[in-house]
Amino acid sequence: MGKVFQAILCFACLFSFLSCEKGDEPALVDISGEWKLDSVGGIPTDGLFDDEAVDIFITFSSDAAFETFQRRKGGGIFIRYFGTWEMKGKTVSGKYSDGKPWRTEYQAALENEGETLTLTSGNEVCVYVRAEVPDSVREKAVDYTETKSAAGFPVTPIL
Repeated sequence: MGKVFQAILCFACLFSFLSCEKGDEPALVDISGEWKLDSVGGIPTDGLFDDEAVDIFITFSSDAAFETFQRRKGGGIFIRYFGTWEMKGKTVSGKYSDGKPWRTEYQAALENEGETLTLTSGNEVCVYVRAEVPDSVREKAVDYTETKSAAGFPVTPIL
């Protein structure tokens, strides 16, 4: 009887290991594409900073590269940040080109048939809509590495 119990226990353990295969991991969220920030915490981008509008675009390439283009409308100039990103299940994280990590990881969710991307970290909820980065933004953007040494030009990446 003891050997039968041991055999049943072994099969139960084996079954439990087999049932925890990779199929149980959360499905990857494919956030590849180009996006424009629409709101943060329910506040539209035209009123984020003391009623000053901001424009923020982000691209997630399928080769794990990202770019962001950010500006306060009063500043007029877009600042370009870039680096790499990684998706594990529904969690996205990244590093800037200088090796510094994003300030947090985000839970990603696609809605509206993939036209809306929501990135959530704690109480911070950033909603992006699918939108191409205009050529004029790409052409006139200044890399952050070119501006971070300039006195009086504080620019903080949103991620």
